Amino acid sequence: MINPIDRKKIKEEEKEKLDKQVQEFLNKGGEVSIMPEGAITDEGQMNYKFRRGKKKKVSKDGET
Repeated sequence: MINPIDRKKIKEEEKEKLDKQVQEFLNKGGEVSIMPEGAITDEGQMNYKFRRGKKKKVSKDGET
C-alpha cells in the first residue's frame, strides 16, 4: 500500500513537472488566456446544443 507521504511526494513531483512544461510553452511564445467567470465558450455551446436527449419511458404494454 502507498504511504500518504509517498502520495504527497508524487503530487509535488507532478506539480513541478507541470510548471516546467508551462514555462517551456511560454518561453516558446505560447500565450495563455484567462476566461472571465461565466463566459460562454464554443465547446460549451456545442455540448449544450448537441447533447443527448432524455430516455423515453417505456409503458407496461411495451410501447414508447
